[in-house]
Amino acid sequence: MEFNLKFNLATLEIGPWISTFLFGIVTSQAYSYYNHCFHQDKWHFKLMVVIIWLCELAHTCSTAAGFFTFSIVHFNDPAKIFAKSPVGYVIAIFMSAVVASIVQVYFGLQVLRITRKPYVAYICWFLSLLRFMGSVGMTVVLATKNLA
Repeated sequence: MEFNLKFNLATLEIGPWISTFLFGIVTSQAYSYYNHCFHQDKWHFKLMVVIIWLCELAHTCSTAAGFFTFSIVHFNDPAKIFAKSPVGYVIAIFMSAVVASIVQVYFGLQVLRITRKPYVAYICWFLSLLRFMGSVGMTVVLATKNLA
C-alpha cells in the first residue's frame, strides 16, 4: 500500500477544525452560564467551569499547533512526520484526559445525588481514574518514544 501524504494530512486537518468549532460551543455555554446561572452556584462549581474552559482552550490551541507541525514544519517529509509525535498533539491528549476526568467525576457526584447509591458513583470514579491513568500513560509514551 502506498503512503498518500495529502490524504493523511487532510484527515489530520479535520480534527483542528472540528475542535475549534466545538470550542466555540463550549465558549458560548460558559458565557451563558456566567451571565445567567452564575450567582446561585457554589464556588467550586464556578471554578470547575473555568478550569474546563481553560483546558479546552489549551486543547484547541495544541491541536492546531500539532497540525501546524505536520502540515507546515515537516511538510512533504514523512520521515520527520512519523519520527516523533508533535508536542501539540501530546498536550491535546493530556488536556482531553483532564477535561474528561473532571466531567466524569462531576457525573459521578450527580449519580450519587440522584440515586443515593454510593457504589454506582464509586464505579464511575474508578473508571474515570482508569481512563485518566491510561491517557497519562499514552501522553508519556508519545512524548518520549519515536513513532517509527
